[in-house]
Formats: sequence, structure tokens, C-alpha cells
Amino acid sequence: MKTATRTYRIIFAALLFALVGATAYAADTASSVMSRCAAKLNSAGMCEVAFIIRGQQSPIAGTLTMEQAYFRMDTPQVKVWYDGRTQWTMLSSSQEVSITEPTAAELMETNPFTVLNSYASHYKAMLVKAPAGKKAVQLTPLTGSPSGIKKAVVTVDTSSWLPTALSVTFTDGNEIRAEVSKVTFGKKLPLSSFRYDAKLFPASEIIDLR
Repeated sequence: MKTATRTYRIIFAALLFALVGATAYAADTASSVMSRCAAKLNSAGMCEVAFIIRGQQSPIAGTLTMEQAYFRMDTPQVKVWYDGRTQWTMLSSSQEVSITEPTAAELMETNPFTVLNSYASHYKAMLVKAPAGKKAVQLTPLTGSPSGIKKAVVTVDTSSWLPTALSVTFTDGNEIRAEVSKVTFGKKLPLSSFRYDAKLFPASEIIDLR
């Protein structure tokens, strides 16, 4: 369970920076970019991101669906639901489901909206060199940030202003690369979409860690 938890936290961290990068350079300062990005994502009914994470292990492909403070993630290895208070994590290998109520620090690692809305208190940004036709921004947590991230570099296509590549370096030395293949917006979903449903996903065991 601990390994799987680390895996989905890495995925969320990567997607966080990819989404932040999606509107980079649309404003004059880093703080205004973060504010506009947070406002855009929070005002959208629903945002779905298709992604591939490449690291030391085999590539991980999946989707992340977000709506305000809620999210759900689906990969072949793990499924996650979060309804704003409770989080359910289901391992595909064992069909075990763990139930937690994440702390603020844990949400800083897993919930993109938490980080976006508190950007000024936890991160600083700077422009870095990028290939022709692209832009790149480096994000670095401030001292004491609980994110577990040392730095991230997002590469953005200037024709679409959507992220194309992302590298993340963690404080434990691990590095991963994320590729975002598609970002779409849609209508709001019912809250039940962000909660574990035993009828749709029967579990071999429920582990309540609240």
C-alpha cells in the first residue's frame, strides 16, 4: 500500500505542474499566472487530463478528472477518489481499498487545487531555456514546503499553450517525466463521481485508516 501511495502522489505532483504550465506566460508575473490558472480551473465545470508518466519503472498511463476541490484518478495500477474530505485508494493488484482523510500536507502532494490556491505561500517560479516554439517554467517549493518536490520544469507548446513535457525532481532523489496528451473541459459531475462505489468496484478488503 505504501508503494502504491507513493506512485499516485508522484502522478498527482506531475499533473499539478503540467496544469500550472498550461497557462504560463499568459501574464506578466508568476503570481498573476498562478492566480489566472487557479481561477480558470476552479471556474470550469470539470477538467480531465490524459497523461503518461515515465520514470524508473514502466510507463503509467491514465486520466485525472477534477472539479473544484474534488478529483478522481484512473490508471491500470491504482484508482483514487476524493470528495473534499475522504479519499479512497484502490489497488488493482489486490482490489484492496484504503480510506483516509488526508491532512493539509498530504493534499499539498495529491490535490492540484490545494497547491494552486496556496501558490504564493509555497512556490516560486522562474522562466528557463526552452526549445524553439516552446516555453518552459521552473517551479521550486519554498523552504518548509511539505510537497516533497525539489523542483519541476514544465515545457509548453506556444501554439496551443498546453503542456507537452514535464520533469520532476523529488527531495528523495527520484526523477520522473510526464507527458500530457490531452486536456479537456466539460459539464459538472455529481459528487458521487468522486466517491468510491462498492457496486461498481467491489473490494477484496476495506482498510479504514481514518
